Amino acid sequence: MKTNVSRYLVSLFPFVVFLAIAAIWTSLTLSGAPQIVPTADGGNVASIVAAQLYPDRFVDDPVFSNPQNFHFYQTLMIPAVAVLTRVTGDIGTAFMLMGLPLLFVQMVGFYLLGRTLFGGRLWPLVLAVTSVPPVYVFAGELWGMLSSPLTRSAFAAIFPFLMLAALHIRKSWHIAGVMLLCGVSIYIHPVSAPSVALGILAMMTVAKPVEVGWPEHLAWAVVGGLLFVACAIPFALGFVGTFAQSQSGEVARVLTETLRANVGGQYYSAVLAVEQFVVTVFLSAPVWILLVWVAALSAPFVLLARFHEKRVLLLLAFGVGLAIGSVGVSLLDQGVALLRGSHPIQIDLIRNIRFFVPLLLILLVWMLARWSELPSIRRASLLLGSLLACVWWLAYPNPIVGQNALSRPVVSVAEKQLLQHLAVLPAGSRVLPLPHLSSSEDVSLLALAVRYEALQPTAFLYKDMNFLSYSGSDSIAQWYGIAEALRALEDAPTAGALSDIARETSAAYLLVHSSASEAMKAAAERVGKAASTFGEWTLLAVD
Repeated sequence: MKTNVSRYLVSLFPFVVFLAIAAIWTSLTLSGAPQIVPTADGGNVASIVAAQLYPDRFVDDPVFSNPQNFHFYQTLMIPAVAVLTRVTGDIGTAFMLMGLPLLFVQMVGFYLLGRTLFGGRLWPLVLAVTSVPPVYVFAGELWGMLSSPLTRSAFAAIFPFLMLAALHIRKSWHIAGVMLLCGVSIYIHPVSAPSVALGILAMMTVAKPVEVGWPEHLAWAVVGGLLFVACAIPFALGFVGTFAQSQSGEVARVLTETLRANVGGQYYSAVLAVEQFVVTVFLSAPVWILLVWVAALSAPFVLLARFHEKRVLLLLAFGVGLAIGSVGVSLLDQGVALLRGSHPIQIDLIRNIRFFVPLLLILLVWMLARWSELPSIRRASLLLGSLLACVWWLAYPNPIVGQNALSRPVVSVAEKQLLQHLAVLPAGSRVLPLPHLSSSEDVSLLALAVRYEALQPTAFLYKDMNFLSYSGSDSIAQWYGIAEALRALEDAPTAGALSDIARETSAAYLLVHSSASEAMKAAAERVGKAASTFGEWTLLAVD
């Protein structure tokens, strides 16, 4: 009896660890309502939730007054946050709380994946824990969890389960079911799904059951691929229709100038993205982390030659499919666009090279698990596993250990009071944050929170470029004109120029941060009146 209880407690221990990590991580990122989401992408998702829950509050918003401007962004995380908002009463808090289940599910998934590949409990636990910290792969892209969840975090949570499903196929027709799951995953994160699906299809294609001939097996692989395409078509048509629509005339010029400048050349050049991946992940890492990556790169060869683990070929096949679905497709798209003198159909699939990070981690931990079975190393397994987990968490800072690169200080009392004050202003009170571009995340993040926390429309936000460009909205031209006017204003602030911008954007209030220049503050004071100060922010009503 005692033995059974002990076994049960041992089997339960990893899940307790996962729950504790997820709970501590999430609690450290919460600051109470009104909660500011500490990432701009997260703030945009929270704004979509606000627009769907309270459409009457955004009839005067330059983006969210028209559902077509954000309808292309389809992910199950949006309704999930909306449902949780009914419980919390605060959109920002609901969004941040999503981190707890996503972290827990991701770690459980990688733990089960490790149990399937190399067994035991220690090394699957190590794999699960090391899958969490954020690892940047190039400017603006990463694997892992930031201080707040993102839609890609939801896909990271289901990723190990998709891999598990692919590893467990026993009949060729099982491919169809797994690819159907991959198809559904496009509505969790549409960017991640295609490349991962192609990798999983390649993985299952090489895993032919002995009793089945190649023609039949390949036929089922084709069926599986077609099922994925069938699931993806509704989204793909909407996405390509809107993205491609913005590839002509004035909108194309604006899109090229603004989007490329904002996201960087790596999204338009797969070669540059791969170069940045190598530099960011390997060459910029400390020597001790570089050695870990070198070990990970050598892992498939060691597993095949030393331990005869033929299932490694399945993961290598996944890597080939992933490379084709991210780098290969992007190269083809960019090459065709170059020949036609046009723009690429998409710029996002290259982001999926981030999945090489968990792939390398799986191979690394698998190799260490096999080495630790040797009598001379077995006793040091616990020390070795703990060392790897600690090294990883120290090397890649996060809310629990160190400071995440995109995390934000706790929301100040003054910021909460400001958002609460804005919330009780008349509905439709357009707010124009200044300066519109800032090196401080505090400025842009609070500006986004005006929408989902105060439920007020904004007169102009630089981040709106993403919605307007991806949706193919003709409003991108107007947005660009205002952005240029604001740039000129910040170079030479005058009350007249600011008054013209306030009039053009129908701004009811100016929200000026302390980082604005003295000339900008003076111009705002001449244009606005009845100033109210909230910490580093000053709110002025436009005459």
